Amino acid sequence: MSHHSLPDVYDLYETALIDRRRLPPGVRWAWLTSPAGAAGDRDWSYRYHRGAEWPAIGDHPPRMTPWRGDAPAAPLPVDGIAWLEKPACKPLLRRPGEAWRDTLAWDPVLPALAGRRILIDPTGGGVVTDGRGPLGVTGGELNLRVAERLAALLRGCGATAVLTREDVRHVPAEEKVLLANRTDADLFLTIGRNPGARTWRLLHHYGSLGGAYWAARLAEAAAELAAPDTIPIAESYAYLLRHTPCTALSCLLPAPVDAEAERRLAAAAHQQAVALALLESIAAYFTPESERRPALDPAALIASEPAQFPADLDLIRVDGNLLWLPPEDGIAAARVPLSAGPHYLEIRAGDDWWLKRLIPGDGPPRIETLLAGIGGRVGVPEDFAPPSREIADDLE
Repeated sequence: MSHHSLPDVYDLYETALIDRRRLPPGVRWAWLTSPAGAAGDRDWSYRYHRGAEWPAIGDHPPRMTPWRGDAPAAPLPVDGIAWLEKPACKPLLRRPGEAWRDTLAWDPVLPALAGRRILIDPTGGGVVTDGRGPLGVTGGELNLRVAERLAALLRGCGATAVLTREDVRHVPAEEKVLLANRTDADLFLTIGRNPGARTWRLLHHYGSLGGAYWAARLAEAAAELAAPDTIPIAESYAYLLRHTPCTALSCLLPAPVDAEAERRLAAAAHQQAVALALLESIAAYFTPESERRPALDPAALIASEPAQFPADLDLIRVDGNLLWLPPEDGIAAARVPLSAGPHYLEIRAGDDWWLKRLIPGDGPPRIETLLAGIGGRVGVPEDFAPPSREIADDLE
């Protein structure tokens, strides 16, 4: 037996062993598929489960569950709580009393981004500061933080995100072009600073229809962040715009020109807002106009439905993968790009948390509270009152 066959034999042995095991009372296998019925990836995980006496099988990784063809399965309580997640997909949830379905389909977060390859180039590094604020923060540091946040969002949508640098070192432009070739990137995004300016600026290569289209989508997505200024778009013969083999865009963000600007640009809420605007523009680039959905404005939703959200909100995670942070003073609120609904909002305020479902309609969206809890304690409120720190009777 060759060395390479050992893992396969191990997987087969474990799968056969578990498939023969008897599940505890109240637990059945549920097959996990994609919306089209194709193979579901194995990298799903439990966020929470309750409702049966779970044996060790409940802690096994997905590769140790039985498979029907190429579809994995999860042991789920027939009349209990089960909250499953996997990268690039909306959460799957089963609650007590719901009709049993033995096949559950994953719904992608943003289908147009699945499988795309995006190369992100945060300028700076080494002796190249890309501007330095009075408190010592460099533009290169700010660029890297935004790039890291954008990469996390893209990966949460099933895209491959590659950074030209992941630390303080400087990477020559020629090496970045070679990296774009090696990764076969679909898009190349440079994140830099607009020298000495408080405004945004977007550059694409002369005659690049794709670059011009992408720049227009980004100008729309970031309009609130740049207000009251409009975002100028210009053509450029810059080296990277000229030599990268794919559609390329240079996004020049405001520079840390004074202490107040430096504080704002270094704030996590601002960096996440910029990353979400960049994500929205990339999603719009790949999504036909007829299939686009309006982006979610969580700040506006909170203002219109204040009883559904805590006053001391820390964050909202949309559809299990897209992080939104509440705006701070002087920081515009971000939008979150969406596919077709419904959508899931995981709301956090200290140890308190809620999982809500947002159902779009012709009028204002409907919000349902699916789960709520404090720390690891979970309840299923049927008619949930405004968030509070009181523990409901059905919490464990």
